[in-house]
Amino acid sequence: MGLLTDPATGEGIFTHSLLRYSNKTSFFLYVVAVIWFALLAHDEINMGTHFSENALLPGLVKGDYSEDEIAKSFLTELTNEVENSNGQMPIPYLMARFHQLGLEAYIHNFTLHYPLGKPTDMTGRNVYAILRAPRTASMESLVLNIPYRPLQSIYPSTLPGLALAMSMMKFFRRQRYWAKDIIILISEHEQLGVQAWLEAYHGTQCGMTGVLDSGDLEARGGAVQAAITLEIQAPRIDYIDVKVSGLNGQLPNLDLVNLLHRLCGKEGVRHTFHNVEAKTLRKPMDIYLQRLTTLLSMVTTQATGVPNGNHGLFHRFGIEAVTLEGVKSKKPSGGARFFQMGKVIEGVFRSMNNLLERFHQSYFFYLLPSSDRFVSISYYMPILALLTSTVLLKAYSTWMILHAKYAAVMLNEKCASEEKTSDTKTADDKTEDGDNQENSTAEEVDESLENLNLVRVGVIFLLTHGIGFLLISYVPAITQYLEGPTDKALFLGIASVSLATVLFTIVYKILFPVGTDWSFYFIFCRVELGLATMCIGIQNFSLGLIIAAIYVLPAHYVSPTQNRWYNKLLWLLFHPLCILYLIVLISTMFYFPELGLEALLSRSFQVTRTTLVYSAVDALIYGSWVYSICAGVVLPIWLMFWVGLVLC
Repeated sequence: MGLLTDPATGEGIFTHSLLRYSNKTSFFLYVVAVIWFALLAHDEINMGTHFSENALLPGLVKGDYSEDEIAKSFLTELTNEVENSNGQMPIPYLMARFHQLGLEAYIHNFTLHYPLGKPTDMTGRNVYAILRAPRTASMESLVLNIPYRPLQSIYPSTLPGLALAMSMMKFFRRQRYWAKDIIILISEHEQLGVQAWLEAYHGTQCGMTGVLDSGDLEARGGAVQAAITLEIQAPRIDYIDVKVSGLNGQLPNLDLVNLLHRLCGKEGVRHTFHNVEAKTLRKPMDIYLQRLTTLLSMVTTQATGVPNGNHGLFHRFGIEAVTLEGVKSKKPSGGARFFQMGKVIEGVFRSMNNLLERFHQSYFFYLLPSSDRFVSISYYMPILALLTSTVLLKAYSTWMILHAKYAAVMLNEKCASEEKTSDTKTADDKTEDGDNQENSTAEEVDESLENLNLVRVGVIFLLTHGIGFLLISYVPAITQYLEGPTDKALFLGIASVSLATVLFTIVYKILFPVGTDWSFYFIFCRVELGLATMCIGIQNFSLGLIIAAIYVLPAHYVSPTQNRWYNKLLWLLFHPLCILYLIVLISTMFYFPELGLEALLSRSFQVTRTTLVYSAVDALIYGSWVYSICAGVVLPIWLMFWVGLVLC
């Protein structure tokens, strides 16, 4: 309130300099933020990974796993069973094997009611087995998850990982030091099966009501503390890629990630992050570029809000989890075998078994430029603050200009009133001049007050954000009543609503010209953009960073005093659908450089439509935020700027 009521506000040298060089200062802050982000990949800025929880270290001692031959025999049996069952999960075989190993084995049934397009149901079954801890009363548990992939799956087979996990359970069954239950979960339909099992295990529902029927579980273990997902593609692998990105950008505790990399190094297994190995290159520039590329890869993956493995669905329940993807070796000899992989899994489970409490040390917010380096939140969060300050500084400088004008008008009015009351001798001679001055002052005051028209701001705010609510709540539901593919219906629905809003604004401008000053309106728009971006970045830094990098500069230079037709055209190109198409186009060019121009544009358009469908489905099933943020926050803010550009 001091900024609004203090008459001395804006009188300092700093404020005058800030107002004078506000545009240059804002652009300078943007450039500094970009340079700062680029420097995060340098060793002088990031730090080497280290353990914060010493209780994890016992798993690094010599392991006892030696069931690699058993794993090979399990793999042979599984391959035969899958071929004889037409690619379906061999549930009878798994149940019999788990009972033979002395485990409690159960089947979990779930059903998905597809939320978009024509109503369809998809059923699935998970198989899970529990090894009860001999030293406690099932108070805590650990999960070993393997996604089952049928023969017709487009993804590599996970049968070697399932065979390895079964041999691990046989090995674990003979050990007497377990203080936590160990649950092996074979999930169907990739992440859908894990989501259903987690909802049933915790008795909750994360997505839209009625979409995923998670069913019931016959038995449970203790409170799940950690989980490991195995995606082993072959009995002999070239390297293990450690995946960490989870739903809505959540990350596991850094100690767990460090533990896995340390165990892989100890057992002689090559380990990577985003398929990049931390090699010691000769040239410092090569090292820097490699880490910058890895950092950008993590940021783009985290910004999507989509888990890059089943582990990402555990995080929202306070369960630390990662995925280990064993990439098949292309060489006939060499690479890591079941024996070495089993040693790694044994070590991580023994380490987690030694924990007396949940993961609480180390970092939950970080960026990884390589498998052995990390960037703390205290180093990367100021980047987002610098980016958002670009529009906030513009809003502040505009407000100070309006404040100065209003103060000057009020001061002139006060002086005129005092002069009129004190000068009584010449009142009759100056009556006409005094009336003209008073009328002029009143008009200036009214014009200044027009800048503070909160009703206009509030009405436009409610209308634009109401459109965002419509896109979140009703547009996906309407697709089941429209003919044609779901991706086409959803894209046309969102595009139609956006186009109708744009055209309505233009028609309204033609029929009802609005000639007032919109400076205060743009202040509100910029403040909302800055605060919304900062709030998004607190939950998902990468998503907030990308939104800020795209929108803060155009929003800064949008002005009612310099409004031209090309400004409107440029702002149309920053529509969220156009930005999404541009991102998909660049990605398609990178992954498919052999495509021609026409094929490139066509495929990018199709992928854009598919991306919209996946985002909406993830929001309804898993509770993903990306679709809701883009439709309920980014698009309404874009519309508010568009309304101001057209009507001012």
